[in-house]
Amino acid sequence: MKIKTKIAIGIGVLVILTLAQGIVCNIFLMKASEASGKILQDNGASIEYTKEMMAAIDQIFEIYIREKNNIKANKSEEALFKSFEKNLLSEKNNITEKGEREIVENLSKMYHDFKKEAMNKNSELNKSNHLLIDHYIKIKEYLVAVLSINMEAINHKNDIAKGMNKKALLYIYIVEVLTVIWILPLLFILPALIANPIEELKEKMREIAKGNFKQKIIVVRNDELGELAEEFNQMAEKIYEYQHKGRRNDLF
Repeated sequence: MKIKTKIAIGIGVLVILTLAQGIVCNIFLMKASEASGKILQDNGASIEYTKEMMAAIDQIFEIYIREKNNIKANKSEEALFKSFEKNLLSEKNNITEKGEREIVENLSKMYHDFKKEAMNKNSELNKSNHLLIDHYIKIKEYLVAVLSINMEAINHKNDIAKGMNKKALLYIYIVEVLTVIWILPLLFILPALIANPIEELKEKMREIAKGNFKQKIIVVRNDELGELAEEFNQMAEKIYEYQHKGRRNDLF
C-alpha cells in the first residue's frame, strides 16, 4: 500500500470519527430539545388551562356565596363561565396522558351540572347551596387530578430527557475514545513509518560515499519508500559493477 494511501486512509478515518461525534451530538441535542419542547407545549398547556379553570370556578362560587349573603358581586359570572368553558375546550383538545380523557369528561359533566344549578335562581337546592357545593368540590377534585397527572407526566418526561442526555454523553465519550485510539498510532507509527526508512537510506548512502559499494537495503515494503530502496540497491549494484569493471580494465 502506498504511503499516500495510508495517510489518506488515516486522515479519512479521523475525519469520519470527528463527523460522527458531531452527528451524535446533534442527534441527541435535537431529541432532547424536542422532548423538552413537548413537555412545555403539551403538559405545560394543560396545567395552564387547569389553573385558569380553577380561578374561574373559584370566582363563580364566590359570587354565589356573596349572593346568598346579599353581597353584591364584583364580577360577572357570565364572563367567568365563558372563561371556564374556553379552557375546558382547550384541555379536551390537548389530551396527552393515559386516564386524562376520562377525568376531563367527568369534569365536563360535573361542570354542566354545576352551571345548571347555578343558573337556576328559583331552585330551593340552589338557595341552600348544598348541591352547588357538592358540584364545586367535585370540580375542584377533577381539576386537581388533571393538574397532578400532567405534573407527573412532566417529571417522567424530564427523567427521560435526562436519560437521553446521559446516553448522548456516553456515545460522545465512546467516539472520543475511538478518535484518541486512532490518533495515537498516527502520531507515533506514521512518522516512524516514514522517518526510519529514510534514516536507513541516509546511512547506506554514507557508506557508499566512503567507497563501500556492497551496501544494500532489505526491501520489506510495497510503497514509495520500498521502490526507493529498490532503486538504491540497483544503483549501488551498478556502481559496484562499474568499479570492478574499471579495475579489470586497469589490470589488462
